[in-house]
Amino acid sequence: MAALRAMLTISLVRYIHCYENICKRVTCTATQSSIRDGLSADKVIDGNTKQDYYSCSHTVVNSTSEAWVMVDLRKEYKLQNVAIYYRNEDDDLKVVKTNISRVWNSRRQRYEWRPYRFRQYSLEVSNSSDTEQWKECYKDNTPDSRIPSDIQNITCERTARYLRIITNYDAPEDDIFSESGPILEICEIQIYGNNEASENSKITDVHSVLYGVVTFLILSIFVNLFFIAWKVREKFYIRRDSTKEHGPYNSIRDANRDVYDRIEDIANYQELGQLSQPSQYEELKNNICERSICIATQSSISKDLSAYKVIDGNTKQNYASCSHTAVCAAPEAWVMVDLRKECKLQNVVIYYRNDIGYYTWRPYRFRQYSLQVSNSYDTEQWEECYKDNTPDSSIPSAIQNITCERTARYLRVITDYDAPEDDKFSERGAVLEICEIQIYGCDFNHYGFDCSMECSVNCKRKTCDIVNGSCTYGCYNGFYSEKCEKRCSTTCPSACNRHSGECEGPCPNGMYGHHCNFTCNQNCKNGCSKIDGLCTSGCIDGKFGANCLQTCGDGCISGCNQDDGNCFCKEGWQGQNCIECSQTHHGLECDKQCSPTCLNGTCFSNSGSCKDGFNVNNDKSSPAINQASASITNTEVYPVLYGVITVLIMSVILNIFLIVRNTRQRSYNTPDLNRDHNHANSTIDATSTIHERTEDNTNYEELGQSSQPSHYEELEFMKV
Repeated sequence: MAALRAMLTISLVRYIHCYENICKRVTCTATQSSIRDGLSADKVIDGNTKQDYYSCSHTVVNSTSEAWVMVDLRKEYKLQNVAIYYRNEDDDLKVVKTNISRVWNSRRQRYEWRPYRFRQYSLEVSNSSDTEQWKECYKDNTPDSRIPSDIQNITCERTARYLRIITNYDAPEDDIFSESGPILEICEIQIYGNNEASENSKITDVHSVLYGVVTFLILSIFVNLFFIAWKVREKFYIRRDSTKEHGPYNSIRDANRDVYDRIEDIANYQELGQLSQPSQYEELKNNICERSICIATQSSISKDLSAYKVIDGNTKQNYASCSHTAVCAAPEAWVMVDLRKECKLQNVVIYYRNDIGYYTWRPYRFRQYSLQVSNSYDTEQWEECYKDNTPDSSIPSAIQNITCERTARYLRVITDYDAPEDDKFSERGAVLEICEIQIYGCDFNHYGFDCSMECSVNCKRKTCDIVNGSCTYGCYNGFYSEKCEKRCSTTCPSACNRHSGECEGPCPNGMYGHHCNFTCNQNCKNGCSKIDGLCTSGCIDGKFGANCLQTCGDGCISGCNQDDGNCFCKEGWQGQNCIECSQTHHGLECDKQCSPTCLNGTCFSNSGSCKDGFNVNNDKSSPAINQASASITNTEVYPVLYGVITVLIMSVILNIFLIVRNTRQRSYNTPDLNRDHNHANSTIDATSTIHERTEDNTNYEELGQSSQPSHYEELEFMKV
């Protein structure tokens, strides 16, 4: 797009003025007031009208003096007009009219840059480098509220040798980035004119119009021819690549085909321990290394293939798409990327030159490099993240994905390897041909696959792990867990363990447990153990045991042993813990002595009754004792007697009950039997049978042996 604009601008200038650009590198020299990042004044006369950072000259930031860029034409020319190309990386913003100088482009993931520093400059010319002889040809008056045009065509009809752009303007937009002072970022200066002083040398207006139209038509024809040739070439290579699987190597490196043949199978890359495909982080995470936010430099430059190539977003691996250090027998070659601030890195993907097709080139120079990171530009502070050990007999992968979990601002690829394949071509020294470097990671306050999740506010310094969000430097007091999302127990005296939440230090008095959330037994003296709640300082008086839960015996004289409860007993008590009466005492308090009449003086502790019987005493002179003995004897006999009488009474009652019950049962059974017998025979048969047996029964009646009732009784029974 920028190239098309440049061609149209040139055509327009020629159409109107019909003068040639007399400011070219071969005929002019350029200088400037100061240089930043090696972006010198040579950029303004190199013929490149691109307007990105690396295509422009750049004076230093925070300068207190004025900034200027001067062109020396080496002799006097009659000038007509001057075209100035200023830095402008805002392709998307050109459509939108806005006065914002720097804005984040979410689609392109980079900062868009407006030419806000190009306000209020002056264009001056002179025939001498003496500062007092400069004459102002143009003065810009753009206010702070507007953005000037990035391409300006200024009429400057003067005769001069020197031309300069000078400014003392300090843009207010730089204040928020802690940058100040006048700054110039000029990409190209085109000066149109001729060396003839006579007015008669001017081309007539008709010729000017004709020349402009012809020039425009010629340019259009060349552009069309270029696109036609490009399409034909593209189709040719597609057809060519589809008909050959592994064609001959058509490069100057055919002498080393024995080396290249070893790696035609992609599996060989994996055998060397190199990943040929980017990891999930390239697909899921933001590449924090892009042209708009990073700066790239390298040890040397070959054919304008600068370090800018490694951060331009182009992953093509042909010669023109890669940076290239010089082939000059250098002992060391490096490419460095400055992220401009410290970031949490996860992995780095490196694309190395690997031309395959009409011109084939293998990454044999990529052996034995080192990937290093640092937070300082000081060379002594570089830390190695990876070291390649590919031997001379193998070819490393052209795309390498390297895990590099570090916190760093600077990253560089460095090598001192001198490839033996270059010897046949009389080339010596370390060389790097890196096409793209992609650095995946997040800033300190974010994590996740797209860096969209914020670290917990409870993380110290609000910094967390780039993958899982665990707090890098621990938690603030009062929080724990990997992400510091859980609160410590309110009973913790200070902080708690980062991972388990256990309270650090002793618990408050009266509390115990890993989280100090249990209360010590109130019988403990001066608190308890933090771990298990045991009373480490003993028990209060009257308690014993590990947790002081047991009570000393009632018979202890004064307290007991804190471990087992043993103590000295009062009179009338016995046992190690003094919890039972002695054999000679009884009562609730074991304070009553057994009767002297008890054998051996022993008695039951609950009732005081003699346990082993009584003492036998025949001495009549002791009636009181005999009476007591008799009383005790009667007292002991009566309970037995009462028991026997009770059993007899209950037995009598039970027998009477059974007799009555048996009698009643028989009386009910007799009528039932007769009733069943009578129903078995009809009334007539029964009567007949009775009459028939009457005679026989007479005999029985005489003998008094009749076992059957008389027929009168049967008849009477039937009537009933």
